[in-house]
Amino acid sequence: LAAGPDLVKKLETGASTNPVGRAAVLAAVDWYRVGLARPVPKPTLKRLYPAYLDDDDVAGLETATGNVAFESGLGWAEALLYETSALLTREGASLVPFAYLLDYVEDEPWSIPASTWDAALQAAKGGSEAFAIGEAALSQGVTDVAERGLRKAAAGHDSLLTAPAAFSLGKLYEGRGQEPMASRWYQEAAD
Repeated sequence: LAAGPDLVKKLETGASTNPVGRAAVLAAVDWYRVGLARPVPKPTLKRLYPAYLDDDDVAGLETATGNVAFESGLGWAEALLYETSALLTREGASLVPFAYLLDYVEDEPWSIPASTWDAALQAAKGGSEAFAIGEAALSQGVTDVAERGLRKAAAGHDSLLTAPAAFSLGKLYEGRGQEPMASRWYQEAAD
């Protein structure tokens, strides 16, 4: 973890030194922030990272070959610091952000793009991941995603998740002032 502050500095300066690499790191970090506690598959990361680029950087990508820019950005993000740590590390065909970055974003949060939430919901494996995404979205005030994730969890076949998901849906609808829907989901949680 000694490399943590220096990797954060590299990430911050990446906006000007390697925007594609920085965008890939931010997308990988957000994969965890949305509730998925597993590495992000490389093809998914490739689809997600453009949402983290500034408009000028996106325009630059259109003139360059997107794959070359992405691979170059990954090379920057995977470069070791102090021969031990990198912003991103490969785990099979997937990538994992340096753990220190997950703590860093709690102090310096940014909005998660809708495309990342959507990709996470599509990638959710079963009710437990859908529930985790729903709860993460609820805690961040992204109620449309929370509703989709929690409904998916409540509709699943995992009896341990049905009641908590239904209860969270009740809270969500109560917060929206939709009392009949809130009551319905609270009742389902109680049953």
